[in-house]
Amino acid sequence: MIDTSMRRNLLINFAGLILPTFVSLVTVPLYIKALGLDRFGVITLVWVLVGYFAVMDFGISLASENRISRALAAGDADEVSRTFWSACWFNLATGCAGGAALWASAGAYFNWGTQVPPALLGEVAAALPWVALSIPVGNLSLVFAGSISAAERFSVFNTNQTIGTVLFQVLPVVMAFTLAPTLQVAIMASVAARIVASLMLGAATWRVLGLTRMAPPERACMRELFAYGRWLQLAVVANMIGDSLDRLVVGAMQTPRFVTYYAVPQNLVSRLNLLAGALSRTLFPRLSAARPEQARETAYHSLMFLNNLFTPVAIGAMFTLGPFLHVWIRQELSPAAAEVGRIMIVAVWLAGQTTVARVLMLAQNRQAAVAHVSMLQLPVFALLLWLLVSRFGILGAGTAVLARGTIDYAASLVLSRMPVRAALREMLPHLMFIIVALAVSSAQAPLLIAWTLGAGLVAANLAWSLHSSASFRDAAAVVWQRVGLGRG
Repeated sequence: MIDTSMRRNLLINFAGLILPTFVSLVTVPLYIKALGLDRFGVITLVWVLVGYFAVMDFGISLASENRISRALAAGDADEVSRTFWSACWFNLATGCAGGAALWASAGAYFNWGTQVPPALLGEVAAALPWVALSIPVGNLSLVFAGSISAAERFSVFNTNQTIGTVLFQVLPVVMAFTLAPTLQVAIMASVAARIVASLMLGAATWRVLGLTRMAPPERACMRELFAYGRWLQLAVVANMIGDSLDRLVVGAMQTPRFVTYYAVPQNLVSRLNLLAGALSRTLFPRLSAARPEQARETAYHSLMFLNNLFTPVAIGAMFTLGPFLHVWIRQELSPAAAEVGRIMIVAVWLAGQTTVARVLMLAQNRQAAVAHVSMLQLPVFALLLWLLVSRFGILGAGTAVLARGTIDYAASLVLSRMPVRAALREMLPHLMFIIVALAVSSAQAPLLIAWTLGAGLVAANLAWSLHSSASFRDAAAVVWQRVGLGRG
């Protein structure tokens, strides 16, 4: 069961994730208009590269979040301060080292590992100092964010994160239009936004934790944080590589324009998983405190509820994606962009369910299992990407991502020790609706006919959920009463 506090935290976390999405719906077309398709593709590769250097966190932010939460529960203010400052100094040092390594190596990557036009390589080189600065800034922000989450101050965390994300999306567009539409200006503005957001998050952390002074790092504390976070970090790094490898392979084998054709629908479709992200963030502390049997039961029912709620959304998205991209971007995109997006919707639908299973494993201290799944599938995914992109272009990349999502879902469901057969019985009918929707939405039917068929599939899926799931019926009845439709 989800109690009042969990429902409140779920709504707060969901709001914190969805508000920046609406901002991006406005800024992304302006970004592309100001910079052009090629520069937008290069910036996509820049932030993928920056994401790889998040490995310099070494799991410290996750470990400090765990340790601070226990210290707060015990009322040990000294332990809170000791852990926080040790994590900050550690991440600042490793972030500076990571920034220097990025600065030294990024030029070689863009010159020899991508198809970036020579005319843009000078702009990339001029922007590299700012790109390098983003690594230590990001490392410190991770510690601040984990510390606020440890105190379960989700409203404070999401308020600051939303402001920071909006700044990160808006400021580069404004600077590109007012100063110059170059990579250097856009990236400089992005990093400046990250610095402002990090300072705000740091000030909020100071207030939330009740800190009164800075403190030096403690070597013993840093060793303990590193020991706790190593398996978590392996899982994070493997997932980070897997989540961005498709764009890197497309960038290595196609021109930056095709990175844009691929990244625009991918980034848009990934927003569909916001509910799963908010649910997993809310579930983690509750599953951590529960007994194994109770945790598995809670995760199972959460997984089924997510399945019932997310499937009609995914079906509707398949039928509206193509027309929305045409109206939203207002520039010529490859016809394959919408098809890639529809394939990615299936992958995101699977990823949402995988997230719940992984949160259960992490909450029950099975970090090694999560890390092993993430690491073992990477070589297969990389090979599949290379083969399919070389043969089918960006459609091949989307297909490879879907194959990876299927493997992750199957492995995570088994290793989470939830009732596999029961979960599959609940999931397979929804999967059939998804497959039918993918086939029909890809058939190039006239828009009115396609939308009519899509609406029919959504209605049929909702009817199935209401028929097969008592918890979904109960939730629907509550909503029905809340909006006043259940009154005579």
